[in-house]
Amino acid sequence: MSLRGMRAARPEYLESLGTRERGRVGATRVETTTRMATLLRTRTAACRATLPRGLGAARPLPAARLQARRPHAARGLSTGALARNARTVAVDHAPRRRTPESVSEVKRVAHVRSVSETTPPSVSASSGASAWQKVFHVVAFAQTFSVWFWHFTPAASYLPGASLFGYFFRYLTFCTYTLQALYYGCAVVSDFAGERLVGRRFTKATGMLAGLVFTMSNVVTIMYYGVMQQFSAPIEGSNLDRPPYLNLSVHAINCLTSWIDIVTTNNMNLCGQTIRLTWAYGLIYTAWMQFIKNHTGLYPYPFIDKLPPVVGPLFIIFTAFVVLQAIFMLARKIREKIGKADVGECDV
Repeated sequence: MSLRGMRAARPEYLESLGTRERGRVGATRVETTTRMATLLRTRTAACRATLPRGLGAARPLPAARLQARRPHAARGLSTGALARNARTVAVDHAPRRRTPESVSEVKRVAHVRSVSETTPPSVSASSGASAWQKVFHVVAFAQTFSVWFWHFTPAASYLPGASLFGYFFRYLTFCTYTLQALYYGCAVVSDFAGERLVGRRFTKATGMLAGLVFTMSNVVTIMYYGVMQQFSAPIEGSNLDRPPYLNLSVHAINCLTSWIDIVTTNNMNLCGQTIRLTWAYGLIYTAWMQFIKNHTGLYPYPFIDKLPPVVGPLFIIFTAFVVLQAIFMLARKIREKIGKADVGECDV
C-alpha cells in the first residue's frame, strides 16, 4: 500500500478503535452500576435488620431508586457518585445511639402500654377506678368532711383553737386534715367523672395530693403518739373533754384511711414532684408556726415551749422531716410491690 493510501485509511482505523474503546467503557460503567446497586441493597437490608422495631423505616436508596425508575440515568452515574451514595446510605441507616430523650420516650410508652395491658376487668374504662375504690373514697370523704366541718359549728366553740390566733389552722393536725378532706373530695370527682371530663391536670393534681396526704397524715399520727404523748400537756386545752370520736378521727382514723387508700387507689403520685411539694408544705407550716410564736409568745403546741430554745424546735423539725422522708420511700416501695405502681415509673 502506498503512503497516500495508508494516510487515507488512518482516520477510519482510529474511528473504529474509538468505537470499541467507548463500548468497553460503557460496559464497565453498566457493570459497576449493577454491582453498586447490589451492594446498596445488601447494606440497606442489613441496616434495617439492626434497627429497633417501630423506630422508623429506612429512607429510599438514591441509586437503587434511580436505577429502577430511570435506568438510562443510572448508567450515567459515575463510580465516584455511586460511592458517595453508598457512604450516605450506610451513615443514614447505621444504628444510632439512643439519646436520653428517646430513652425517656420509650420508657413512657412502655409504661403506658403496661398499665393499659394490666388493667383488671373490674376497672371502669371511662374513669379507671374500680367499684371498691369509688365506694371507699365516698365513705372516706363523708367521714373526713363531717369531722372537719364540725370544727366550724358552735359545738366546737369551747376549744382553744376556736378563739386563739390563727383559728384551728394554727395546728398541723387541722391543716393536714383539711388537705385530706380536699383530697377525698377530688378523688370522688375523679373516680366518677374520669380523666376525659376533669382533664389530665386535675387527675395529676389529685394524684400528687394523694401522696402528700398519705405522707403527712402518717407524720401527724407518729409525732402525736410517739413524741407529743411523752409530755404532760402535748396540745392546748388537753384537760378539756372532747367528743370521743374527735381525737380518734384526727390522730388515728386519718392514718388508717391513708393506708387503705395506698392499696386501693390507682391514682397516687409518689415521685419527685410530690416529695418536693410535701417538703414545701412542711417548711410553710414551720414558718407559720414560728410566726405564731413571734405574734403570741407561745407555740401552738405547748410541749415545744418546754424544750431548750432553738435546739428543741430544730430537733422536732428534723425528726418530723426524717419521718416524712422514710414514710414517703416506704409508700413508694409498697405501691411497687402490690402492683399499683411500676418500678421506675418516676423516671418517666
